[in-house]
Amino acid sequence: MSSKPSHAVTSLAAKMTPSSFSRLLFLLLLLLQHHRNPTTALPSPNSSNATSNGSDLSNEGFVLPLYHKSHPKVAHYFSSTNGPIAATTNTTTVAAAAVDVDADGLIKFKDVEYMLEFSLGIPPMLTYGVFDTGSDLLWVQSTLCQQKKDCFKQDTALYDPTRSQSFIRIPCDNWICKQEPHRFFCQPYKVCGYKIQYVDSTSSTGILAKDALGITVDERLHGGILFGAAQTDTLPSVWSGHGPPGIVGFSSKGYSIVAQLGIKSFSHCFPQDNSLVSHIRFNQKADLLGPGAETTGDDSVHIGKYFISFTGMRFNGRAPQMPATTILVDTGTQYTHLKPSVYQVLMNGLRAEINHKPAIGVSSTFPVCYKHDAADDLKKLALTFVFKEVEMPLSFQNAWTTVKMNYFFIFKKRYLCLTVLKRGNERYNNILGHYQMKDMNIGYDLESEKVHLSPDNCADRAKRL
Repeated sequence: MSSKPSHAVTSLAAKMTPSSFSRLLFLLLLLLQHHRNPTTALPSPNSSNATSNGSDLSNEGFVLPLYHKSHPKVAHYFSSTNGPIAATTNTTTVAAAAVDVDADGLIKFKDVEYMLEFSLGIPPMLTYGVFDTGSDLLWVQSTLCQQKKDCFKQDTALYDPTRSQSFIRIPCDNWICKQEPHRFFCQPYKVCGYKIQYVDSTSSTGILAKDALGITVDERLHGGILFGAAQTDTLPSVWSGHGPPGIVGFSSKGYSIVAQLGIKSFSHCFPQDNSLVSHIRFNQKADLLGPGAETTGDDSVHIGKYFISFTGMRFNGRAPQMPATTILVDTGTQYTHLKPSVYQVLMNGLRAEINHKPAIGVSSTFPVCYKHDAADDLKKLALTFVFKEVEMPLSFQNAWTTVKMNYFFIFKKRYLCLTVLKRGNERYNNILGHYQMKDMNIGYDLESEKVHLSPDNCADRAKRL
């Protein structure tokens, strides 16, 4: 049965701004779709319909700001009893083992993730998440955490699903809950849940849902975006109990916003100066510079991840043999980590080129350190990672960090420590961390399945859109 609109409704519509009216129309269409088919509205993440509900951005070029966690705009998310996060680069102060105070945890905490701003819900609720090319699912801490008191500290407002008029829980009988039983499962009350475990022991557990996502500067909302509303989150102890509001996965497939929004390419360029705002550039505005390294396939381990062939290293032009392997380009990991066999090639190469003895016991985080008087030799070292069809020179700033040690709080000693670390087991993947990506323009061509790496002045690029 239909009826004519009342005078009150007509008057209300006349008073609405175009922005308010478009959001109301979007909401009505989204609710109508859910009413008609609440359990099958989500298409397969790799199907041609994966970007339904007006979410396809494949033909649009746009740019989003990206903040280092020390930037004032996002630093309050990570505040702790240790005081504000320093924005300086390549310097860390640790306590000497002689005073039995291990402050190495501050090294990880000081220079980690890059944060992306976005909104969820109608009306939009602003939040931030870690820009992570090593995972797919977007998840945020929510008010469901308060019910269990089981999440890490967040000094700003949590995402509140009860405030969103477009929030939809994913039921257990939805096909998604059955597709990946290793991370999606049925919770009580027939609601689909998720659980994600990261290699640094961070984890997140909650419910799967859909809501409107806002990311572009024109404040348009993209409906039906699958994400996780966290109920329980844990962090490694080195994070001092504070952590990011969430993680935004950027892998090319699965349930990342890249896959759901139909993104064809994107690029980023991290400056050495953490106080600068860098950017993620999408589609036509993405910078795919230099030759591209092909990603290594679609098996169960590599699907949607940016693994590229890692064929060798060069030390002042000398190229020792190295076992054939791959490396994951992962903006969610701070430092590059290598398998023991690959790390040994690095160690042998450094010993052959550096005429200084390593310092012992400087840092448990950085096991390879030299006294600061080795700086001139280290700056002369030309260290290059060789990938298939692409080479990546590691500058002095990208390979080493200055560590200051306090001896009995009386005097300090400075060391230079290698920021490429060893993985604990040969079966673990090599990972290219974001510390080594600074002053490198990295572009991801999702159609050609290539990763482009090119040295660049990212500080200059950060100052222009």
